[in-house]
Parts: sequence; C-alpha cells; structure tokens
Amino acid sequence: MLHSLRALLCFFLISSSPVIAISPISTKGNKLYDTNGNQFFVKGLVYVAGPDRLDPLLDTNQCRIDAALMKTLGANTIYIYSIDVEKLDKHSGCMTEFANQGIYVWLQLIGLSPVKDASSPEIYDLTTYETWTSVLDSFAVHDNLLAIGIGQEVINEEANSTLGAPYIKAAARDLKSFQKARGYRQIPISYSTAPVDIFRFRTAQYLSCGSSDTGIDLFAFNFFHNCTATHFDSLRQEFAGYSLPVLISEDGCFAGGKDIRNFAEMEVMLGDTEYQNVFSGLNVYEWAMKDKSGFGLVSYSDERACTGSPTTLGAFNTLKSVWAGVKPTGIRRDEYTVDEVVARMTACPSMDEKVGWLVDGGKALPVVDGVDFGSVTARTSASTLGTGTGTGILPTGTGETGEDAEKVGEGESPGMAVGTAVGITLGIVGGLLMVGLAVFFAIRHRKRKQRGEYGRTESPEGKVELPDQRFAAPEMEGNFHHHHQLASNTDWKFPFQVENQHASEMGAGIAAAELHYELEGSPVVRPHGQL
Repeated sequence: MLHSLRALLCFFLISSSPVIAISPISTKGNKLYDTNGNQFFVKGLVYVAGPDRLDPLLDTNQCRIDAALMKTLGANTIYIYSIDVEKLDKHSGCMTEFANQGIYVWLQLIGLSPVKDASSPEIYDLTTYETWTSVLDSFAVHDNLLAIGIGQEVINEEANSTLGAPYIKAAARDLKSFQKARGYRQIPISYSTAPVDIFRFRTAQYLSCGSSDTGIDLFAFNFFHNCTATHFDSLRQEFAGYSLPVLISEDGCFAGGKDIRNFAEMEVMLGDTEYQNVFSGLNVYEWAMKDKSGFGLVSYSDERACTGSPTTLGAFNTLKSVWAGVKPTGIRRDEYTVDEVVARMTACPSMDEKVGWLVDGGKALPVVDGVDFGSVTARTSASTLGTGTGTGILPTGTGETGEDAEKVGEGESPGMAVGTAVGITLGIVGGLLMVGLAVFFAIRHRKRKQRGEYGRTESPEGKVELPDQRFAAPEMEGNFHHHHQLASNTDWKFPFQVENQHASEMGAGIAAAELHYELEGSPVVRPHGQL
C-alpha cells in the first residue's frame, strides 16, 4: 500500500504543477521584446487545420501533439487565420498546450474585406467591433497571445482597395482604446498586406503615421514570389528606418521553382545582422500538407481534418536544421534607444491617383456609430477574464508598446508576471489539497481493510490496492458578448496549384502561382488572374 500511496502522491504533485511561464511580447521602436529585455524574433508556422476543421484551436489533444512536434522543429510562433467566434470558451486548452511548449499565437481576426466599389468603401462596422472585442476578452488572459491581426491582404493591387486603409486604421484605434479601458496589457495589433510592391510601403506608412494611439503596432507582408537575394535586399532597404517591427506573415518561397524548399531566406532574414536590424522574423507557409502543392512540413492520414499523429516530411528536417543554425541575438531593450518623436515623424502618404493610392493621409479617420468606450468596464480579476493558461490570469501591466515600452527594462524590470505568480500559487495549493485527499483515502482504505469491507480485492501478490477513483473538473464557461457575430455563411477558399508552379527562393526568381490558404473576403488577385 505504501508503494501505491507514494505513486499516487507523485501523480497528484505532478498533475497539479503550474504550467510553464511564458513572457508576453511587447514592442519598442521597430523591435519585439520579452519581459526580460531580450529581443524576440519570430520563427513561425502558418497553422491551418483544413477544410473539415476550420478552427485549429478547438482540439486540445491535437494541439498537444502538434505543439510538442513544433517545439522539436524549433518554432516559437504559430500564425492562425481565424477561430470560431461562437466557441470563445473552448480555446484555453490549446492556448495552454502551445504556451507549455514556449509557442506564441499570432491570431488573425476575420471581418474586413477589400473595397470593390469606390462609392461604398465602408468595411468596418459595429458588428465587427463587437465580435473582435469578444475575441479580445477571451484571449487577453493568455500571455502567449503574440499579436492580433486586423486585416489580411485587404489592400491588394486594385486601386479601390486602398480606400479601406482608413477603416483598418480606425479599427486599430478602437481596439487600442478598448484594451486600455479594459485594463489589459497592450497586445500588439498587426496588419498583413498583399505582396504588391506599389502599395506595400505606402500602406505601412499610412497605418503607422501620426499618433501611436491610432496606428498599428506590427506591419507584415506575405511573400510567395521573386524570392531572390536582390529582392530581399530591396525589401531591407525599403523598410530601413521604419518605425515599427516588420515581419513576413506568410513565407512561401521555393528553391528555383523546384519542388524543394531549402529555406535559405531564413538564413538571410534571421542570420544577417543588417536584416535583423530591420525584420523581426517570419512564418513558414505552412505546417500541414493538404494537397500536392508541396508547401507542407508534415502530413496527416486525414488530410481534410489534419488530425492524428503527423508524419514529418523532408521540408521539416531541412527547416529544423536551418533554424538550429540560425540564432539571432539582436539588441537588448535597455541598450536600444528610440527617439519616439523622430520615429513618428514619417508623414502620411498623400493621395496619388497616378499610382492608384486613393487615400488622403490628412483626412480624419472614420468613427463607427455605437462604439462607446465610456461603457467599457475594467476587468481586473480572473473570474471576469475566464480561464487562462496559468501564465497570465491578470493583466501584466499598463501596456508595453510605444512609449510605455521605454519604461520596461530601463531601470525597472517587470519580473515575474502577476498571472504567473498566481498560477504558481494555485498550483502549490492544489498540490497540497491533492496530497490531503490521498492521505484521506489511504486512511479510509486501511480502516475498511481492518473491518473486512473489501472482500476479494487483493492483488496476486496479496497486496490490497486502492480502488479506482474518478475525478471530474467542471469546465469554466466564459460570458462573452458575442450576440453580434460575423455572418454564419462565411466562405472559405483553399489552395490549389496550377501545373505544379512554385515560387523561387534565393535563386532564379521564377514567379509562382501564389495560391494558398486564405479567408474568402481577403482575396488576392494573382499575377495570372487566378483567385
């Protein structure tokens, strides 16, 4: 019995241990930092579950399997297109599994579509605002929420699509105000643009110019063609001196048009000091192989649902080797000086009809009727935030983006996040309670044995074993204001490849058919006119 008791005690102690702490990420100038002041570089993966499982954060067991394998690969971030806003109380399990493996979640919010008619450019409304703030209420508790994206290729090569820029910026303004009113840490807000050279930097300028209260915090772009050393160098020069962190949200480069990926762009972006000064990392498109396009790193027996134990492919091992050899160091926060005035002096781009930029940078941003920050109440306890990862039950500060980031790491270290301390405390208390229960059952067992209540329950060795015990834990249901939701008939589009055409990587610069997973509503018109 003593052996069984010892095993039971060990089980309770292990199972009640707090999850691994993970540092929230903030911005300072054009760089990302953790709370210890170390510069953070994204080594990410585009994580899409497939047409039969559109929300990759609902299956906790699958997340546990995938997160462990991603950890061995060397990934520290996953990029997700969307989640099911009808099930906002069902994502904590997956967020915890990724946090336990030191992996951040960069979450795109759906809802904005490109402007097609110049007479009606409105793409951001009260319904979208309320849906997005519901998502924030659900996910803000998780310290491994790296950023929230408010647009995916909304601005493309069509001139009319540029009319949506003021609405993207207005959405960033409102989400920042909401986070401040709630008392959340300032979770970075990102925008990912289409690979359209003529509008890329104008979009970046417009979304970051002026007050930091009205702009985005991260700028990203998707990259699937012309993956040559020359083009990468032109991108570096284009964004040198830009005031915000710049990342590649989707990296779909291939090697010289072949069906092989050598990930040479990783060695450039993450290994070259000049590039480290400009870029903060990139996400590989993509994790799962779901067709013959050749993008995937792993495959599943069920390609449509992407469930079960994944099988690693050749590209997985190649990327693992490249990431293991690339170790960007960057610069510590306390050694990095940013002149905030100079950083924000970049003028908003003027309207230029000749190139198709139809936005007046000096015009006031639109205001959405019904958005009232005066009615937003602060949330300061775990009971109002819902179930978290254990690493961030409470807000971790007043915000670390922009000017607030200057204060962290310069004479004042945040140390352990409040949520982390609470999680550890709860873990210890839970462990003590479990030990108490174990002792109670052991004593009761001994008394029953003495009274002969067990009958024939002895093991072959003659030792009486404790009876099986079942423990049930109630699931905490969050109260989210998702009475306003996105249309239930949201369409999705999935990739297909035309005659095995691929993008080139660091080679001959062969253009690819950039067909990949996107949400319908953020279509990308390809060079050859395919959607």
